[in-house]
Amino acid sequence: MISSILERLLQPADTAAILNRTRYSIATQHLLAGDWIWAELSLADWEAQLDEVDHGATGWSVRLVESEQDMIRAAAELTLQLAELHDATVTALGVARIRYRRQEESALLFQELSALGRYPEETLAEAERWELAWEEIDPAFVPVAGLTLAAFAARRVATLAAQRAARRTRLRRAQAAARLALALRALNDTAQAWYAEARSVFPPGHARAELLEAVPTTYVPRYAEAAKLRRQAKRATATATATAQRPVLRAPAEIRASIPPGL
Repeated sequence: MISSILERLLQPADTAAILNRTRYSIATQHLLAGDWIWAELSLADWEAQLDEVDHGATGWSVRLVESEQDMIRAAAELTLQLAELHDATVTALGVARIRYRRQEESALLFQELSALGRYPEETLAEAERWELAWEEIDPAFVPVAGLTLAAFAARRVATLAAQRAARRTRLRRAQAAARLALALRALNDTAQAWYAEARSVFPPGHARAELLEAVPTTYVPRYAEAAKLRRQAKRATATATATAQRPVLRAPAEIRASIPPGL
C-alpha cells in the first residue's frame, strides 16, 4: 500500500503538471547547454528518467493502464465463473434434495448444505461442501445432462483459479501504481533541484535568466484551482458583509416626510 503523498502524485492533474515541468526543464537545459550543464544528471539520464514514466510502450504510465485493464478483465472472468458455479450448485443440490428425500441419512446431510451465493467466498465454500456431500451420497448422481460430479469439481477448480488470477492482477496493478508514483516523485525532485541550481547560476537580471521564466515551478492545477475558489469565496463574503453594513440613503422626499410637523 502506497502512502497518501504518492497517491496524490497519481492524480491526473498532478501527473500532468510533473511531466509538463520536466519537459520544459529538459528543453531549457538544452538551450542553456552552451553556458551551463547541470553536474548532477546528464540530459540523456534525465530523458531516460522521463521515459521510465511516460514512454509510450514501456513507461509506468502505460503499464499502469495495462494492469488496470488486466484487472478489469480478470474481475469479469471471475464474476462469470462464480455465477456459473453458483447456478450449478443450485441446480445439483436442488435436484438431489428431491431425488434423495426419502433417504433419512441423506436428508440429515442436506440440512448442512446451502446455495445462497451472497458473496464470492460463500459461493466457493457452498460449492465445496456440496461437492464433498455429492461424493458421500452418490458419486454417480447426474442431476442434469452434462453435470457430473467430475464436471462440477472441474468448474469449482476453474473458479478458484479465476479468483487467484483476479487477486494477482490486483497485486500487479498496485505494484505498477507504486512504481509510477515513485518514478513521478523522483522526476519531480530532479526538476526542483535542477531549477533551484539553474536559478543560482542565472539569477534575475542575467542575460539567460529569461529562459527560466517559461519553466513551470511548483504549480499544481488541482491546488491552484482550489486556492482560486477559496479567494473568490472570501471576496464574495467580504462584499456581502460590506453591503449589509452600508447605510441606507433615503431620497429627499422620504427625508422630508419623516420630519415631525413644526420643525
